[in-house]
Amino acid sequence: MRCHIDIETFSEANLPKVGVYRYAEHPSTDILCVCYAFDDGPISLWIPSDEVPISLLKNTAAYVEESGGKFYLKETCPTDLKEYIESGGICAAHKAEFERTLLNGHPGQSRGFPITKISQWVCTAAKAAASGLPRALGAACIALDTKHKKQEDGKAHMMALSKPRKKEGSPRWTPQEDPDRFFSLYKYCIDDVKAERDIDQTLPDLSPHEQKIYQLDQIINRRGIKLDQPLVQQTLDLKDQYKELVAERCFDLTGLKPTQTGKLADWIRDRYAIDDLQAPTIKEVLARSDVPKDVRQALRMRTSYSMKAPSKLEAMQRVVCDDGRMHGLFLYWGASPGRWSSRLVQLQNMMRSKLKNDSTAISVIQTQDMEWLRMMFGEYDLMTVFGSVMRGMLIPEDGHDLQCMDYSSIEARIRAWLADDQDALEIYRTHGLMYEHAAAQVYHLPKDEASLRLITGDRRLVGKISDLSLGFGGGGNAYMKMAKQHGVEVDFDRGEEIKFAWRDANPKTVKLWYALENAWRNAVTYPGDVFSVADKKIMFKVDGDFMRQRMPSGRCISYYKPEAHDGCTYMGIDTYTRQWCRTDTYGGSLTQGCTEAIGRDIMAHGMMNLERTGKYPILGTVHDEIITEPREGEGSLEEGLAIMCDAPAWSEGLPVDADGFREKRYRK
Repeated sequence: MRCHIDIETFSEANLPKVGVYRYAEHPSTDILCVCYAFDDGPISLWIPSDEVPISLLKNTAAYVEESGGKFYLKETCPTDLKEYIESGGICAAHKAEFERTLLNGHPGQSRGFPITKISQWVCTAAKAAASGLPRALGAACIALDTKHKKQEDGKAHMMALSKPRKKEGSPRWTPQEDPDRFFSLYKYCIDDVKAERDIDQTLPDLSPHEQKIYQLDQIINRRGIKLDQPLVQQTLDLKDQYKELVAERCFDLTGLKPTQTGKLADWIRDRYAIDDLQAPTIKEVLARSDVPKDVRQALRMRTSYSMKAPSKLEAMQRVVCDDGRMHGLFLYWGASPGRWSSRLVQLQNMMRSKLKNDSTAISVIQTQDMEWLRMMFGEYDLMTVFGSVMRGMLIPEDGHDLQCMDYSSIEARIRAWLADDQDALEIYRTHGLMYEHAAAQVYHLPKDEASLRLITGDRRLVGKISDLSLGFGGGGNAYMKMAKQHGVEVDFDRGEEIKFAWRDANPKTVKLWYALENAWRNAVTYPGDVFSVADKKIMFKVDGDFMRQRMPSGRCISYYKPEAHDGCTYMGIDTYTRQWCRTDTYGGSLTQGCTEAIGRDIMAHGMMNLERTGKYPILGTVHDEIITEPREGEGSLEEGLAIMCDAPAWSEGLPVDADGFREKRYRK
């Protein structure tokens, strides 16, 4: 049996900005209604209140009971639901973390809802993401063309009742004041249960192993990461002081504020031609030698004042909970193909430090002395200093350390493993000079270890850019783009030359691209048949509306409604527009997806092993890095790395390595 649950709530807290956990503990948060159904049974409605007008009560009861459901109007949880939960029954919800956290938190407990375990919950949003579908309930229903769709006509009423009123008077609407809106809200909640149930019954459950990984994700989010709140406030105070100084200097120079974009652009154009004041344009202009001094100063002040990186400090303050920790920062299967993504504070795209020593900067910030800070870091724009120390805001609890461990070049190793490139694998097993080896391939140099160690500077950089940009089918444009990110200017023709040199030197990788694309095409042409690649490490099979791509771990990556006409396509979320549409793929992209999926499976295996020891409670993941919080004196970096690199049996022959640190602050 499975109980499908959906709730509607009110709070003065802004859910998208503060996150589920901060929202749940906010004193104003309340549960407006709970709808639930056991399996295919009728949907019951529980309004945990006794302040409902008679007319609304009669209309709501008639609507619920017409379809066989039960209607409850009382403060405490209905008996059938309470007994089911207490017996360990399984519950399903869309984005189940919200229902579980709210019902387990003060609003749920004040309404008599029994505590549920993470292991009791199934998340239909996670199931949708794992099947290559949109996470959003409405979009998933449309994609699957389920019988019951999310009813958008009641959304406006739900949004109005879930937030504080804009007008003066009562902070929230009550059923007595607007019974029609509340009736619409109750129907909206009932319809959501229907839609969620359809998705749950249409899509396969996560495999038992994958369900355990989802449960670990929920444990990680519930555990949270401690925030150095005094340091955050100290940094924000200095940031505000510095922005005032920048604004004053800008006004002294131009007679304008940095925020007066249009007028400031006109002031600059009177002195120097510039298209706009967007960050990429300003960066390009500042690299020129003919820019007048006053224009250069104005552009730098504009850049400094509008730098967005330190805004994460405000996000940290919004999210942190009463226990001093930030919860709910990670999203299971938030990125394809099954990798975690970051939420709220976005730890995965934090600014890389520009400083030689972050610890020194933190110590100076703690003095709250602006003049001392400017004296110590006068060579930098101080906004860069504030952005650089953000990782250091994450700290362990007293008596604990942060132990952070990062897989080394895991995707490049996996790519070589799939392509059966033994030369590359041997490099990873021995000296590890892969960028030097890639450079030797491009420049046709000797490849013995002694010769590789002589490759340095620009030539090594060419090798690094080649290995990172060309391994998944990229061409001259991809090389140019990555070269620019590393401060190297390369024209398209040179990028194409390097591309062809790299491909000539890596025929097994190129062969892998075409093998994966051909397997896709064959699977679409012959539905139900299995086509394998890379010595059966990767298998393709079309199963109904889905292309199932089986990974070595046994996990399947799903592509919805695959086709293979002029090219390989499927229904998915476009990387750039974020819209649900028909999306292209090809051999290089499939290779990248496979390597990312295998890397994720190896990391998940390492996470499960670390968590199982009890010594290394996991706080989160950032790309290929695992953040843990062991007790002082317990375990060691060497032991943690060994556990993390104890690869699963299915990855035999793949050299896995990792590095890390154990300190009192997070860093890169």
